[in-house]
Amino acid sequence: MDNMIWVNQLGLHVDEYEVSVGEFRRFADLNPDYITTADSIGWSGVFDTQKGQWGMREKANWQKQDGHRVTPDNHPVTQVSYMDACAYCNWKNGRLPTANEWDILAGKEVIKGNVWEGPFPYQDEGKDGYSKKIAPIGQFQPNAIGIHDLFGNVWEWTSTEKSKDEFIIKGGSFLCDISYCSGYIPSKYQTTARDSGLNHLGFRCVYEDE
Repeated sequence: MDNMIWVNQLGLHVDEYEVSVGEFRRFADLNPDYITTADSIGWSGVFDTQKGQWGMREKANWQKQDGHRVTPDNHPVTQVSYMDACAYCNWKNGRLPTANEWDILAGKEVIKGNVWEGPFPYQDEGKDGYSKKIAPIGQFQPNAIGIHDLFGNVWEWTSTEKSKDEFIIKGGSFLCDISYCSGYIPSKYQTTARDSGLNHLGFRCVYEDE
C-alpha cells in the first residue's frame, strides 16, 4: 500500500503521514455532494496568534484554513470535523484509530516536530523552522516504525468518545508547548466536540488487513 506502514502489533496499516489538503481535495472532487461541517455552517475555529485567543472565522474551511489564504496541497488538512474525518476514512476503506491504537502507533519516545517554542501565546521562537504556523507534512524525523508527524504540527482525531459528543484528540500541534498543553507527549490528550473544525486539528486513517 502506498504511503502506509504495517504495524504488526495492531495488525493494521496506518497512513505514514497525516491526510494532506491535496488528498482531501481528491475526496472532495470525487464526492461533490459531500459538504463539510465548516462549509455547511459558513465558519470555523481559528486561533489568532496576535490576540492569543480562539475565534470564529467566516469562510474558514479545509481549503482556506484561516478563512483567507488558500492552503497548499502539501499541508495537513485541518478544519475538518469528526464526521468529515470519518467520511474520508470510510471512502478510503479505513477508519480513525482509537486513542489506544494511536498510543501504540506513536510509541513511548517523544520525537518533537513543529511545536510552540517560547512563552505561549506571546512568542514562538521558531527554532524548528516554523513560527506560529503549520509545517508541510513529512518535515520532521519519523518515529521508530516510520510514521511521520505524530508529535506536534496538528492534533489528530481518534474514534474514542470521552464524553457525550466529545472525542479524544492526540499528538499536540504547533500551538502546544511544554507549559501550555504539552500535547506532543503521547500520554497527553484533549477532547473536542465532534462538530468542531479547528485550524490545528487534522487526522490520519488506519486500515484493517485484508
